[in-house]
Amino acid sequence: MKKDRKIRKTIKKPLAIALIVLAIFSIFMLVLGFSFFSKTTKWELNQPSDITVKANKNILYESAILTEVAKEEARNGVEPSFKVDRQALTAIEQEISNFFTIVKNINQQTSLRQNEKADLLEKDLLAYNKEMKIITNRGQLASLTELTITRLDTLEAKLQGIMKISLQTGVQEIALEKVRNNIQAEIDILDYTADEKFVLKDLVQSINLRETLVFDTLLTTERKEEAAAAVLPIKVTIKQNEKVIGEGDIITAEVLEKLETLGLTNDDSAANAFQGFLLFTVGIFVISIFYIRSYRRTLMQDINNIILFGLLVLIYLLLIVITYKFSTVNLLTDNIVYIIPVAFVPMMVSILLDNRLAIYLNIVMALYAGIIMDFTLELPVFVIISGLVGVLSVSSLSQRGDLMKSTFYIILANSFVIISSSLILRNSSTNLPWLVFFGVLGALLSTVLTIGFLPFFESVFKITTNVRLLELANPNTPLLKRLMFEAPGTYHHSIMVGNIASSAASAIHANSLLVLVGAYYHDIGKLRRPFLFIENQIYQQNNPHDSLTPNLSKLVILSHTKDGLELAKEYKLPKDITDFILHHHGTSLVRFFYNKALDVLESVDENDYRYEGPKPHTKEAAILMLADSVEAAVRSLNNPAPGVMEGFIRKIIKEKLDDGQLEESELTFHEL
Repeated sequence: MKKDRKIRKTIKKPLAIALIVLAIFSIFMLVLGFSFFSKTTKWELNQPSDITVKANKNILYESAILTEVAKEEARNGVEPSFKVDRQALTAIEQEISNFFTIVKNINQQTSLRQNEKADLLEKDLLAYNKEMKIITNRGQLASLTELTITRLDTLEAKLQGIMKISLQTGVQEIALEKVRNNIQAEIDILDYTADEKFVLKDLVQSINLRETLVFDTLLTTERKEEAAAAVLPIKVTIKQNEKVIGEGDIITAEVLEKLETLGLTNDDSAANAFQGFLLFTVGIFVISIFYIRSYRRTLMQDINNIILFGLLVLIYLLLIVITYKFSTVNLLTDNIVYIIPVAFVPMMVSILLDNRLAIYLNIVMALYAGIIMDFTLELPVFVIISGLVGVLSVSSLSQRGDLMKSTFYIILANSFVIISSSLILRNSSTNLPWLVFFGVLGALLSTVLTIGFLPFFESVFKITTNVRLLELANPNTPLLKRLMFEAPGTYHHSIMVGNIASSAASAIHANSLLVLVGAYYHDIGKLRRPFLFIENQIYQQNNPHDSLTPNLSKLVILSHTKDGLELAKEYKLPKDITDFILHHHGTSLVRFFYNKALDVLESVDENDYRYEGPKPHTKEAAILMLADSVEAAVRSLNNPAPGVMEGFIRKIIKEKLDDGQLEESELTFHEL
C-alpha cells in the first residue's frame, strides 16, 4: 500500500511541476503578447496619431505618394493646348450665306415692285432670325433690293473673306468683341457705297460670333501624361530610430506610406512577429529548464520554489511592460524607463533561491527588455549591469540592514551605465540629469521593494534565507535562551554539533549556515524533559533512567523529535529548520535501551526502538546526523586521542551507512 502511494506521488509531482511551468509560460506569453499587440494602432488618414512611432529598421524605398505628387506638379506645369473650331467657322459662314440668299431670292422676283420687295425682305429676314436687328432703315432695305445678283455675290464674298481671315487663326471668347470691331473697321475702308458698308457692318454686328480657338482636351492630356512619364521615381531613405510620426501629429498619406513600408500597419506582420516571439520564448524556457536541472536541480524538485521563481519572472516582465507603457516622446516620460527597479527581482532570486540563477534570469530578462523596448541596446545593457551589481551586493548578506548598503552600489552602477551610454550614443546632454535622476530612483525602488517584499515571500513560500538564518542563530532568540537556561547541556551539545557540521558542510560546498542553525535547534524537543537526557545530568547523582524500564526510557528518547516539532510550530520556525529536527536521527536504533531491553526480555521488536524518521533527504541533514552522532560518541570517550577519535568516527559513519540512514541523502562517497 505504501509503495503504491509512493508511486502515485512520484507520478503526480512531475505532472504538477509540468502544469505549473506551462501556466507560467502561458501567463508570460499573455503579458508579452499584450505588450506587443498593444503597440499596434489603427492608422486613419487625416486623423491624429495616438502614439509616437520611430523606424524599426533602415530602409530605402520608392515613394509612390511623393512620385505621384511630382507627376502631378509636372502635369500642372504643362500649358493647355488649343485648336481651331472648324464647326464654328462654318456656322458663321452659313449665317452670312443665308442672309445673302434671302436677299438674292427676293431680288430675282421681277414681278414685284421695289417697295414690295423691301416689305418682303423685311418680313423674310425677321422670319429667318427674330433676334437679328439689321436693316431697320427702310431706305437701306430698298437699296438692297436694287443690287444685282452679281453685286450681292461680291459683297458676300468680301464679307466671307474678311471673316475668314479674322477668325481662321482662332479667336477666344474674350476677344470676340475686339475682332468684331476690327472687322467693322475694315469694312469702313472699303470702296463701297455708304448703304453697302452700313448693311455689311450691321450684319457683322448681328451675326452670332463664336470663339474659334477652343481647348484641345486630348492633346493637352497627352502632353500632361508625357510630362508625368518623364518624372523619375522619388526614393526615400528612413534611418532606424528616426521619428516617423509624433503623438498628436496628423497622419498624412506620406506618413501612412512610411508606416506601411516599415510593416507597422500590417496585422499579418504583427502576427508573424508574435509567432517569432513565441518560438524565442519556447527556446528560452527549454534552455532555462536544462540550466536549472544542471545547476540548481533542487529547485525543480520543490513546487513552492518553482512557483516562486515563476512569480518573480512574471513580476520582472510586468515591471518592464508597465514602465514601457508610460514611455512617450516628452522629456520626462521618454526617459522613465530607467526608473525600472531592474535589480529588485535578481536580488530577490539571489536571496531566496540562488546567486547563479539570479544572474541567469537577469541576462534573459535583459533580452526581453530589448525586445519590448523596440530592440534598443541601451536598456539591455542597463538591465544586465544594474541587476548583476544588485545580485553581487546581496550575495554575502548577513542582516537586513545590509540591503541598504546595496542601494549605494546600484546607484553607482545605474549612473555609470547611463552616463557612459549617453556619451557613446552622443545623446543630448540636456537629458542626462533626468536620465541619472531616474536611474537613482530605480536603484532606490529596487532596495525598497526588496526590503518590503522579502519577509512576505519568506513567509508565503516558506523560504529560509541567510538573513533569516542569521536572525535565528542569534543566542538572544527566545527559544535558544530557553535551551541555554533550561537545558544547558543540550545547548552546549548543539553548539558543538553546529561547529562540527558547518565545518563539514563548508568542506563539501554545502550550505554551512543552514546546517549550523539547524544544529542549534535540532534538539529543542529535549526542553520538555531536559533532566532525562544525559548531557543535562551534570549535577545529578542518579540517572532517572536507572529506575525506568527500557520501554519507558525508549519512549522518552524517541519523543524528543516530536516534542521538538511541536515547539518549532509554536515558535514558528521555518520548515528548513524543522526538517533537521525530524531528520537528524532518521530511523536510527536507540541501541543502548534496545540492548538493555534484550537483557530483560526474551523477544524485542527492533522497530519499536527506532525513530520514526524520515531519513535525511539533503546533504545538510545527513551531515547533521553524522555530526550529532560523532559529538555525542566522542564526548563519551575516556581517551579522546586524535587517532582513537578518527577510528571511532569512521566506525560511526560505517554504522550509519550499513543501517541505510544515508541512502536517501545527496551525499556522495567522495564527499563523505
